[in-house]
Amino acid sequence: MVDAPNPVQAVPQVQDSALRVRMRRGWELASGVLANPTTLAGW
Repeated sequence: MVDAPNPVQAVPQVQDSALRVRMRRGWELASGVLANPTTLAGW
């Protein structure tokens, strides 16, 4: 009997683009500031 390829290993790993990483970090920063509005007083 021939073993079928593991579908998890058959999917290539996709790396995040630099733009996507920067957008995610920007969103995390913005959401953190919006979650705590008193941080705006320090800016």
